[in-house]
Amino acid sequence: MEPINVVHSNSNSGVEQKRCPNCNSSDIELNPITGKLRCNYCKYEFESKKVEGFVEDINELKGTVIGAGAQNIQQMENSIITCKCSGCGAEITLNANEIAFAKCHWCHTGLSLNMQVPSGVVPDAILPFKVSKEEAFEDMKKIIENRKAFANQNFLEELNIQNLRGVYLPFMMVDVNGHAIFKGQGRKITDTNYVKDKDGHDRIDSYDMDIYDVEREFDIQINNLLEATNSTQVKWKEVKKEDRAIYILKTLMPFDVENCVSWDANYLNGFSFEKRDVDIGDIADNMGVKAKDIARIKISRDLDYDGGVYWNDEELQVNGQQWKSVYLPVWIYTYTYNRGEKEYTYYIVENARTKETNYVLPLSIKRMLILPIIGLGLRIISNILGGLLSPVVSILQFAIVIFLCYVFYRYNHIDPRNRYESDTKSEIFNINRKDEFRKNKKRTQKNDNSKKLEGDT
Repeated sequence: MEPINVVHSNSNSGVEQKRCPNCNSSDIELNPITGKLRCNYCKYEFESKKVEGFVEDINELKGTVIGAGAQNIQQMENSIITCKCSGCGAEITLNANEIAFAKCHWCHTGLSLNMQVPSGVVPDAILPFKVSKEEAFEDMKKIIENRKAFANQNFLEELNIQNLRGVYLPFMMVDVNGHAIFKGQGRKITDTNYVKDKDGHDRIDSYDMDIYDVEREFDIQINNLLEATNSTQVKWKEVKKEDRAIYILKTLMPFDVENCVSWDANYLNGFSFEKRDVDIGDIADNMGVKAKDIARIKISRDLDYDGGVYWNDEELQVNGQQWKSVYLPVWIYTYTYNRGEKEYTYYIVENARTKETNYVLPLSIKRMLILPIIGLGLRIISNILGGLLSPVVSILQFAIVIFLCYVFYRYNHIDPRNRYESDTKSEIFNINRKDEFRKNKKRTQKNDNSKKLEGDT
């Protein structure tokens, strides 16, 4: 088993009472507009240092490197940490399994858990909020204002900025230094065959193609490939259908993770967070699939086969991998609606760095039924008139169905596809190319995407 190098990016231990470097005040919180920490007493702003201790040149990455905050989660038996507040002398306790930031209940001095304990609470890095609560709420109001016609009335009336929460979500970042070998078959179109359709127009029927054995061997570097490390996000298909709206959080990619700073619990002041409850072993296979997908997309840009390339064998050897746990910032507005005996939760979420948004809004069933009822009424009138208006009514009913589908899409802007292949920074080099002509294949059907070409004539 290869050795694992554990990086302790935060040298602090225990509970730290961080103070303003300008006036020594402990009243510190994040200024979302600048993304820096701000002293509420003297208004001085500063930021944490960049994440240190990890391999920066991915080409030099060998073996497995894991940040201390990314280690397997262990519930600490002695998780209660007691410290004396430097502001007033009161004894304060923190549960290291659950809490990373608290304030003295007497003098409000901030107490930060910066010790990287293996509880899933303290990560290696954090990406600060850069969109204020007021700005995020205005963005969400614009989305709702454009969709008021069929929105649930109670949802519109209860719209309140107090229901908007800033949340840090747990993710894992992995860097990969790999070597890939892809083998397959490529097709180059040599001729196009046409036939006449029933209207006498030419249409493509089939192609003549040259078939090649294709091989690409190359090195690849992948930087900061992301995966959620909260089980609700990772295993969203197992979540009850009425609660699945939560998986839209994964569609807010990309985050500018290159701007992450070293962990400092003061960034949590005024925000909540979700604790990581998933280990590297739980997501390693999925991350391997993603890495191979990135390699496939990258090498496709090196190919020149207008008939497509179909890979029969894809191999990605990982020479080095580096794991870091990180908190990413999101604004979440939630609304719970009871429909019969079931309770549904609706969301509007915004990436607190890029302002990318996604949402699932509650529809007004009564308003949605108005158009179908009108369509049914027109059909009844048409039947009373002996079907005189039947063609027109059919067109109107079809238009109503199309319109209602459009409304549903407008209010359920779910795009479950996280385009990590293009969003993740990656580079390929040292490409070794092999393209050997195999044979010519006559009259390949236009929609023939078969990968097995053995026996073709």
